[in-house]
Amino acid sequence: MDAHESLNAKTFNLETEAYSIKYALDWDKQRKIHKVLEYYRPGLVADIGCAGGLLSLEYIKHDVNQVEGFEINEEAIRVATQRGLKAYHWVAGSQPCPSPAHHYDAVISCEVIEHVYDTDYFLTELIRICKPGGVIIITTPNLYYWISRLKFIFGIAPWYYPGVSVNVKVDSHILLEHLRINGIREWEAFFNYRGLIIKDVQGYSGVNPKNSLKQWLIYSIDSLMPVYLRCNLIFVLQTPLK
Repeated sequence: MDAHESLNAKTFNLETEAYSIKYALDWDKQRKIHKVLEYYRPGLVADIGCAGGLLSLEYIKHDVNQVEGFEINEEAIRVATQRGLKAYHWVAGSQPCPSPAHHYDAVISCEVIEHVYDTDYFLTELIRICKPGGVIIITTPNLYYWISRLKFIFGIAPWYYPGVSVNVKVDSHILLEHLRINGIREWEAFFNYRGLIIKDVQGYSGVNPKNSLKQWLIYSIDSLMPVYLRCNLIFVLQTPLK
């Protein structure tokens, strides 16, 4: 693994995961993903970037028969396995996915694609492991978030923006693990180029309204914004039938 992949592989720990999961379960992101799963009712689902498997196991509550996870962090895989999830090691974007072709009814990739250097290879692998006519759900931060636009005016980096190296940053909202942040038009062009059918695009807030009055206010404003100005994006994609 290169320095960037090594940094991503070190980010998992149980304390952080417990906080993130509590936070995520209150997010409208999870509610929206669950609605997609309830609509399509896939039998077997791949969760790319499954961490310790807690969210993967949540998917089973929403008309999913079975979930298998893929993760770069070995400790996360061990924890996910202990929790009863089948989990496999995969350095996404630089290695073939350790799965047979056309194996999954749906593939979920939450906040992974922005960590990947070779997104073409990454997406090719997602399409390969998904059944023809299957569903791929990809979530990623939005470069054109309304708060990020305001931050630009004051010379401050937008939320979730990549750093200049894997070692140093000044702004707290920069994530050194990230490589690619963009907006709806560029991602849609990329997905179309790879032959995917775009079934839906949604936005979701990056804050939890239950945490504080400030976050409730941001969440409320987020909810009024058009999709292209929301903090994060959800793409619901369908693989070609042939």
